[in-house]
Amino acid sequence: MTAAEGMEDCRKACGGHGFLQSSGLPELVNTYLQSPTVEGDNHMLPQQVVKVLIKLVQAVANGDDLSDYKPCDSSGLIPSLQNICSGKRETGLARSEDDLLDLECLVDAFRHRAARVLAQVAEKLEKEVQSQGKSLPQAWTACQVDMARASRSYAQFLLLNNF
Repeated sequence: MTAAEGMEDCRKACGGHGFLQSSGLPELVNTYLQSPTVEGDNHMLPQQVVKVLIKLVQAVANGDDLSDYKPCDSSGLIPSLQNICSGKRETGLARSEDDLLDLECLVDAFRHRAARVLAQVAEKLEKEVQSQGKSLPQAWTACQVDMARASRSYAQFLLLNNF
């Protein structure tokens, strides 16, 4: 989705020239645009990602053994989730504009954001079931927008961390 949106932004930035075949953008956009949804409805992927990550949130909140998560990419969220679940304030995040130029600081910020948004989804899901009296499928449906946001935040953290 990020690549497709970036291509569309480039085409728009070129004004009318972005529609010309000589720009190469129409062919690029038309060739790539199907990729984000080629396997079907793109709303299923964020739900699948969050379904796995909510198990991590629950494991951290319950104080379970996290050794099974060590080989997984999701293990990067564990320090932030531990701080969030215990109510501790995250340290090491940006304190000045210059910190925003530091790659390590950016990775920490993206990690913290992904963990925070994920924890909010888990909390909202639990609240929908317990205090609102909804069934799990009803609560799941009520949280889908938040799940998409959490999945995107996690994907952005992974991209920044890996590249």
